[in-house]
Amino acid sequence: MFTPSPTLKSRNFIGLVLAQFLAAFNDQASHIVALFYATDMLVRFVAIGWIDAKAVISIVTACFITPFFLFSPLAGVLADKYSKRNIVVFWKLAEVGIMAVALFALVLPHTAGWGWASQQALAIISSVLMISVVFLMGTHSAFFIPAKYGMMPEIVDTSVLSRGNGFLEGASFVATILGTVFGGAMYGWLWIKSEIDSTAMVNILHPGREWVIGLVLFLLALVGAAASMLIRRIPAAAPEMPLTFNPIVPLKKNLTVLNRSRPLILAAIGIAFFALMTLYLRQCLLFQGETIEEIVIASRLPKPPAATAQALSAVRQENEGQSGETASPLSKTETIVSEESPEVADAVAANAPFKEEQHTEESKASRIEWEVSILLGMVGLGVGIGCSLAGYFSGNRLELGLVPIGLSLLIATTAALSLVVPNKYQMIGCLIAVGVAAGLYIVPLYTLLQHRSPKESKGNLVATSNFLNVVGGLLAVLVFYFITARLQGFLGLTLHMKAVKSHPDLITAYQGQLIRALRIPKILFLFASLITLVMLALAWWQRPDFILRAISWIRSSRRRHSRALGFDNIPANGQVILISNSHDFDHWILVVSTVDRFTRFVAPPDARGDRMLRDVALSTGVMIAANRKVQLSAEDNALARGLVTLGQNYLLGLSLAEDFSADAGQAGHEGGEHLLAELRAKVPATILPVYCGEQPTHPEEALRFPRLHTYVVIGEPLPPDTPLAEIRAAVAALGT
Repeated sequence: MFTPSPTLKSRNFIGLVLAQFLAAFNDQASHIVALFYATDMLVRFVAIGWIDAKAVISIVTACFITPFFLFSPLAGVLADKYSKRNIVVFWKLAEVGIMAVALFALVLPHTAGWGWASQQALAIISSVLMISVVFLMGTHSAFFIPAKYGMMPEIVDTSVLSRGNGFLEGASFVATILGTVFGGAMYGWLWIKSEIDSTAMVNILHPGREWVIGLVLFLLALVGAAASMLIRRIPAAAPEMPLTFNPIVPLKKNLTVLNRSRPLILAAIGIAFFALMTLYLRQCLLFQGETIEEIVIASRLPKPPAATAQALSAVRQENEGQSGETASPLSKTETIVSEESPEVADAVAANAPFKEEQHTEESKASRIEWEVSILLGMVGLGVGIGCSLAGYFSGNRLELGLVPIGLSLLIATTAALSLVVPNKYQMIGCLIAVGVAAGLYIVPLYTLLQHRSPKESKGNLVATSNFLNVVGGLLAVLVFYFITARLQGFLGLTLHMKAVKSHPDLITAYQGQLIRALRIPKILFLFASLITLVMLALAWWQRPDFILRAISWIRSSRRRHSRALGFDNIPANGQVILISNSHDFDHWILVVSTVDRFTRFVAPPDARGDRMLRDVALSTGVMIAANRKVQLSAEDNALARGLVTLGQNYLLGLSLAEDFSADAGQAGHEGGEHLLAELRAKVPATILPVYCGEQPTHPEEALRFPRLHTYVVIGEPLPPDTPLAEIRAAVAALGT
């Protein structure tokens, strides 16, 4: 019988980490190479009129995420019905074939001398093949990811599952960074160059050694396939599950499961937003890099004849009319570029992070891919740092308070990014900060998804989450394309390389338009900040306790030093009354913050604690005031609001430590047990005992954590009709 390993040194875990690392590396490297390659071939060499850098970025991005949309439901079924080890091995072998296609595509331009096809035809075919590789690697990931995440609880014991997930994700981020930088750097070094024949205005292709990239990726795919063989055979989780190739059936079922659980739907939507923002920012950086490369290449075009003085004047007038101002640094740069076209690259360098003095134009262009890859890698580096910090800050808890903190930082850092573009070093700092914010935001949501997913269908729900990620990714593509197209129209960017080839007198105007295009990335990053602000408002609207959790985490040292036990005992659904021993307001905040479901608690009137947190709790509806000096209507009393809370499938928290008023509108004071009795008489809610205090539950806890901690211990749920004495005993037992 197969049993999970109690250590991360097992061959199963090592094999999975190596397979995942090399898959992520090849995925990112092939993606970035395909984008640069297709842009060089289709936009700059063949110069297809309806394709520009914006279109290539959108097409390549869409090709990567579309397989998740098409195959995620089926991938989830396969991951649960069949052995996850077999699925991993199959797709690692398929990766070898995919990288062979990439190698073939990069070799194709070198066969033009055989006379069997023109350079233009080979350029189009090889570009289509490279974009197809992106689609195939997206398909690979769509099937590989559910098996990977679903396999983790099967190959490692629960005691090391969190560390195993952290190590696996950390390795994935490292692979993502290395793959992106490798692909961009190698392509910049080995790229295919094309030049303009100054007499015929026709491109001439000079194939480089870019096929070396395909060879390296092919060899790494072989190593990854061999690593997957280290994983021992694992039995299927649900072999009896019916196999259907209709994606609607499992998708509908899994969406129903998500919809029944507020924490799961929150996690899935939050992760989908992360996918949207990641792909959107990636497209923005790529667009900036391709625009600057286009400017450098345009600077190599032959000088226009002297008769184009009128055209230069028209460009200058157009620039002034578009900007509406006369003394901005950018408009000055445009005027310089318009008048001195041979120095266009140096003029651009004054407003771009790609300045490289005393180099040839070819070396400048070749460094752009390297620079863009570095910038993309900085985001991945920041995400890795943010994920590590989120794990440290969370301790052994699920710290949902980091979600609004991460979103708030993401708003600030993307807004700052729009201000520092295109200063290279300031951009690097901002991009790392963007990644850190994203890491703080995403880790609690991934943990929530893994924790709340049913054991028998983790692969299915991960696949469904991937499907929602695709929806977010497609929205990112559409939003990027729509905003960029509108901005290009607003700035009057209508010329392209094909038109310039046909009419050399348009070269200077074309260069001026490219300079204006440098404004677009600034606006795109500002839109990212606004989109994140909308997400923060939506999260606050759906979960008002997020703000309380965040403020509590920032202000309370007790919160940051707390330990949580019995997290698995929290019911995923249904009506639950949470009973705690604590009469202290700060302790109640700890309890509310530990539970992943929205909890509204009835606060004792004389509870001590942070006044600001109390005000926030009242204003956001997290706390029900148990006693007020003013007369309350029936809808506002604790009993009525408690019933509404339970009816919404939220948790209702009560303290049985001391008596407090159940209804401030009545003359008498009733005890907390009376309120509990009235609630249970109307609603058959499950009872969840919770202890909160400084006393460790087990002796080994005191040995592991000698420093004083506040412990939140969640007991096993009790039936609705459990006697009050047994409830009190259950709470007391948790603190002994």
